[in-house]
Amino acid sequence: MIYDDFANFDRYNAVAPSIWGKVKEFIADALKKGSLEAGRYEISGSQCFVNAAVYDTKNLDSTKLEAHKEYLDIQMTLSGAERIACHDIDGLTVVAPYSQEKDIAFYDMTMDEVTDLVISSSRFAVFYPGEGHLPGCDTAKGREAVNKIIVKIHRSLLA
Repeated sequence: MIYDDFANFDRYNAVAPSIWGKVKEFIADALKKGSLEAGRYEISGSQCFVNAAVYDTKNLDSTKLEAHKEYLDIQMTLSGAERIACHDIDGLTVVAPYSQEKDIAFYDMTMDEVTDLVISSSRFAVFYPGEGHLPGCDTAKGREAVNKIIVKIHRSLLA
């Protein structure tokens, strides 16, 4: 997992050197616009794309931990902020088995060992395949409307 300010994005070029520059350019353009319509945006076909979403954050209890096998996630909001709970998936109970089509599995977790991150239009988080995360949660300020981007980079592009 990586959690940092977007001003430091170049520090992580080694994560996926063949595509990182294009990803940064896409994010920088989206930040200048301030919002994106919900939908899928191609960077490099199915190897690297962006899912944009618009929604209200939820209470932490109303969602389940997720993890992926094939794609790394870069998560950042263009407007609003959200909390992401992070937890190791080892030993957790699977509540929705892995879907190869959607590249996702869901897990039940206890709240006592959660690490919280807050992403915004200046802070981003990177989750490698197999790293559990629970996005879309309310921050300390409560419920927020967010416009969010999730960059998906296929594991074959990872260094």
